[in-house]
Amino acid sequence: VAGLTERAANNEARRDSLNLRIAELGQRRDRLQARAAEIASQKFEIEADSPDAAELADAEAALGQHQSNLMDRRNCLNKAENARAEAEEQSRNTVSTLHRAQAKVTELQAEERALEKILATVENDLFPPVIDALEVAPGFEAALGAALGDDLSSPTDEAAPVHWRTLPKLVGAPALPDGAMPLDTVVKAPAALLRRLDQVGITETVAEAIALAPHLKQGQRLVSRRGGLWRWDGFTVSSEAATPAATRLEQRNRLTELRGQLAECRREAKAAETVHETKRNAENAARETEQAARRVVSEAETALNTVRERVVTAKECATVHSSRLSTVVEAADSNSADLDETVPALSAIDNERTELPDPAAEREEIARLRRKLAERRNR
Repeated sequence: VAGLTERAANNEARRDSLNLRIAELGQRRDRLQARAAEIASQKFEIEADSPDAAELADAEAALGQHQSNLMDRRNCLNKAENARAEAEEQSRNTVSTLHRAQAKVTELQAEERALEKILATVENDLFPPVIDALEVAPGFEAALGAALGDDLSSPTDEAAPVHWRTLPKLVGAPALPDGAMPLDTVVKAPAALLRRLDQVGITETVAEAIALAPHLKQGQRLVSRRGGLWRWDGFTVSSEAATPAATRLEQRNRLTELRGQLAECRREAKAAETVHETKRNAENAARETEQAARRVVSEAETALNTVRERVVTAKECATVHSSRLSTVVEAADSNSADLDETVPALSAIDNERTELPDPAAEREEIARLRRKLAERRNR
């Protein structure tokens, strides 16, 4: 009886221990199963909230397009900057050309005013000198001044006290020596001077004049281009003796030449001004084009930054989603492993408890044995 009682007590104690362990493992299994359901729900929600893969692909494609577009716009800006620099250079060059042309006009105008002041008629305007009515070929001013001298200061107006009187052409006038060119071939003069000019010859050199002088007829004269004078009666004036008339004629010819140059310079200045205006307009247009290109580049950079932020946001969303999903998957795997460990352990302990003897049968057997023992003692 004692042995059976001890064995029953041990079995009861083991059964209580197994029941406690079964309760603990059952609670653990229930928690793990609830956790598995919770994790499955979370996983379903995360997978349902998955970022649109097409959004990231579209954003990356748009990023590439905007990067290419920005490169093209920067190339256009570079070309616009080069065109603007070239237009500025051309404009500066035309400014230099215009200033030179304007300076030349100013210089010639100053010389023109000086000559006009020098040549201004000092006599009464009623009787202008005949010299102002002459046109002499350039290079023959000294010859004409030597031929007529102070007589050029007299007018052709017969109302003047001293004047040139117009007479008909001289009939039977003697011819100039051979080799002498008539002065009237290089001088355009009023009719009143024709008789005088017709009897004046020109030679190229002093030696020619000296050789021809002895053949002069009465009233005739020879002059050299440099201003020497040889008269029929032997009167001679060296070319070194400059005359006021020759100087005045040279100044008049210079003024005529100057006015022609001035007209040409004014045309050149006007043309330079037109070219400068054209180049300046081209420079302004190139500058506006550059500014427009710069604005387009700025807009392209802003658009690129916007798309870049879109790509970053899409990638961050994908990364966060992937991280959340990985965490849930890892939790599910860990929970499943714990559940796989708990369920077999619970089953094994439950089997062990089932294999223990029935406590009621053991208690009944002990009671039977005790009654039997008591009966023996009572005999």
